[in-house]
Amino acid sequence: MAFVYQNRITRLDGATTTFLRPAFDFAPAWSPDGTKIAFSRSTPGTRQVDVMNADGTGATDLATMSSNHIRVSWQPILKGYARPKGAGTDHFPLVPAYNTCTTPNRQHAAPLSFDSCNPPTQTSTQLTVGTPDANLKPAASVASLRIGVIPGASGPPDDAEVNLITQVTDVRNASDLSDYTGNLEMRVPLRITDKSNTPYPGGPGPGTVQDFTFTWSVPCTATSDPNIGSSCDLSTTADTLLPGSALEGRRAIWQTDQIEVRDGAGQPFMRQGVFVP
Repeated sequence: MAFVYQNRITRLDGATTTFLRPAFDFAPAWSPDGTKIAFSRSTPGTRQVDVMNADGTGATDLATMSSNHIRVSWQPILKGYARPKGAGTDHFPLVPAYNTCTTPNRQHAAPLSFDSCNPPTQTSTQLTVGTPDANLKPAASVASLRIGVIPGASGPPDDAEVNLITQVTDVRNASDLSDYTGNLEMRVPLRITDKSNTPYPGGPGPGTVQDFTFTWSVPCTATSDPNIGSSCDLSTTADTLLPGSALEGRRAIWQTDQIEVRDGAGQPFMRQGVFVP
């Protein structure tokens, strides 16, 4: 917003005043972000539309017209960002995590003719799952994380929410294959882009938050079946874990990276992936 008087233009907050040449220039208008001024310039027989920096430097001719009456104005600065029409549910299968092959001693069959390591080594030294050819226990582990968005009704109160449902079965202590009864830790790396970033002209605006990791604990309970290890389950929400993390009307894009389940010692036990039988 600005106050215009003859050949000068002043922002309403008084921060900047720029003078134009009274004999030639008129009808100035500040850009919405306060960094430029557009104005009309009179030349013999024509009128020009020019733009310059807020301090009066860098004047550039944009257009020449024959009209004697020209008033310039600015289009508003867009305050949004690219987003999909919808992406409300993610389902992430989880599989046992294995160490990277750093000292190869085998080669995989074609067409995946890459070097490989034998034996494969689980990343977690604490936990494992039943597998007949590995520990003589039935293969009974099924694990996943489900992230589901509840948009919420328009208007107050803020009832938007993100559901977080974790299910991991047949969790065993690696030492003796007994049921594990501690906690697992879910780790979801996030990169959030939304409209809740300040300072911004007049209030919150668009921005991408620095990457961080959303974490929560999942309790494990022993089962009565000797052929199936512990069951680890938790159904919670983002606002329950971190109040205000799911905001209604902020058009938040939650970009995820490598999702992990960690054991009690902080070692990766499972990662998102698929199993090809």
